[in-house]
Amino acid sequence: MPEISSVRYVRTQSSAMMFVPRAVAKKAAKSNVTRPAVDKIREGDPLCPKRSPVTPSPATASGKGKEKANSRSVAHSDDEYAFLLRMTLSNFSLWDNQPLAELLTSTMDADGYVPLSGIVSLSPYFQALELQPAQSDLSRAVRAHLPEFEIRMRIEEPSRNNGWSSYHVDQQGDGGGFELRPKGTSWGAKCQTAYSMEEQDWRSRTLYIENIPRTLHTLYSIYKFMSSILPPPKTSGPSRPPTLDQFRHHFERQIESITFPPRCNAPDGEIPRSKGFAFIVFSSPSPMENFHQAWRWDTSSKTKVGSPMPLVDSQDAYPKALSHGFRSLPKAQWDTLRDEYLKYQSGIIAGAAHAESSEIISPTISSSRKEAPTPSTPGVSEQSAAASSWFPVGCLVLVKHLNPSTNRTTLKKLLGKAFQADVANGEERVNYVDFQKGLDTCYVRLNTSTDADALCDYFTERTVAQSSPLDDSGEALTDGSKLQAIKVEKVGGRKEEVYWEKIPEKIRNQALERAALPNGRTDTSGRDEGNKRRRVR
Repeated sequence: MPEISSVRYVRTQSSAMMFVPRAVAKKAAKSNVTRPAVDKIREGDPLCPKRSPVTPSPATASGKGKEKANSRSVAHSDDEYAFLLRMTLSNFSLWDNQPLAELLTSTMDADGYVPLSGIVSLSPYFQALELQPAQSDLSRAVRAHLPEFEIRMRIEEPSRNNGWSSYHVDQQGDGGGFELRPKGTSWGAKCQTAYSMEEQDWRSRTLYIENIPRTLHTLYSIYKFMSSILPPPKTSGPSRPPTLDQFRHHFERQIESITFPPRCNAPDGEIPRSKGFAFIVFSSPSPMENFHQAWRWDTSSKTKVGSPMPLVDSQDAYPKALSHGFRSLPKAQWDTLRDEYLKYQSGIIAGAAHAESSEIISPTISSSRKEAPTPSTPGVSEQSAAASSWFPVGCLVLVKHLNPSTNRTTLKKLLGKAFQADVANGEERVNYVDFQKGLDTCYVRLNTSTDADALCDYFTERTVAQSSPLDDSGEALTDGSKLQAIKVEKVGGRKEEVYWEKIPEKIRNQALERAALPNGRTDTSGRDEGNKRRRVR
């Protein structure tokens, strides 16, 4: 039979009525293409985000699930599917996604085709979709919008079992589908071209964009938005300006990747979502610089002076970009700003934990709070000052070497261990834990000065560390441990006064009452009676 829809059929010898396609499932010998060593990029760098192992969804694990998933699939245009495939098979993606590159070079057959299902399963762009697309839809998108690729249908002969009445499809094989190959080259040559690039080459081609309109949530919508505001390619001499189709075609060949940066402390495998900023990787530095010149980081002026109105079919994108403050910054400058910010952040954290309180806390006292009275007679003894003090003297301690990701509840249980020998619930002796996430130190207010001394003695006699954020019992340190032992020191003098100056007067008076009572227990009988009277009324 002649070739129909890129599928060649041959007639079998067993039956005149049976037709099967030619065998195309032969695997070629493994390619000799080797991936060169690439310097490891700093963890968390959005240029090369971590790729989590992709597992097939339950809907695609069996034939029945395929039909059900296809019937409920979200409608996407052929242009969007073509965009996702182009990003998946770009040089940057092949350089970044090593499992995909190995699949292309190891599973292609003698004709250079690889299963389309394998490409989709290893693509982070398709994995971000709620439901996987049907291969027939992808095939239509390739034929309509990706002339640089060739696609064909592959149908395998079902194995005969118990005569003519029943057939069994081998579940180990693909059982048919579509196959893809590049036109005019091979997967090995395409991967070798991607491997020839270095990390610094891609960094020089990466652009950071922010203030993306909030209505744009997907990579494809951002891609269409950028195609509407991208300045047309520069022309020299009397050449005519490009048409809209030529402009779009030129832009499609410039974009290598569009990614959303992962959020801070995101778990492995989490799919990043749009937060108004993204990273764009271009094929060469020239188009990246051309876009950056049109949308510079400095947005002080309301209009982009000197940048021509882009050649677009929609006049809404350009004013929308201006109104939202859309701007861009090369990756090298973005790295510099990030390093400056991280250095500034670490300096603030270190200063808050170890510097003198006079440098951390402003001495200015809010007018709504009571100003600390000063003794009228100089030379007053420390005991008399403590007796007439406006705050509970000796009830404040500073705890060091904590887990920065812990919480107040866990710390209160951990510190309450120091009083379990005297009372059933040691947490009652701990009045308040003044802890902020991200710091490894915190201030702790105890009920009495005796409780503060007992807490200091407890951690002085024991070498205990907090092994995890939720460790509320402490872990005894052994030789070779990388953890630091918890240290508790009493706060006094001017440092203690500055701390209590920032505490509201109501809470400060309650701490004074608690410190004056036996064992630091607050007398709440009068308060309970007042509540009862209010309830009766």
